[in-house]
Amino acid sequence: MSRQASAKFVKDPSGLPVTMRGSAGLRIVFHGASGATSYTGSRDQIVNLPVVQEVEQLGDFEAVLSWGAGLSQASCIRTLELSNPTRLVIDVQTP
Repeated sequence: MSRQASAKFVKDPSGLPVTMRGSAGLRIVFHGASGATSYTGSRDQIVNLPVVQEVEQLGDFEAVLSWGAGLSQASCIRTLELSNPTRLVIDVQTP
């Protein structure tokens, strides 16, 4: 996971630019993963939360799955791994 000073991203592997809502960004990358057969929801979601404005899948290529999040401002981030079922939680600090 990496923070960005803008909500501008690049799609994998096409290299196409993506600009999400917000003024900051968060890129989340999973290695050895794919969502091609397990995730059937929207791959671009406008969420309009206090900090998280939009999330979009940026890539799913050669076992590297990546998503971006457009944030209204740079924020502190905390990650948690939970079980039953196994999942990753990304906690974004709100004002």
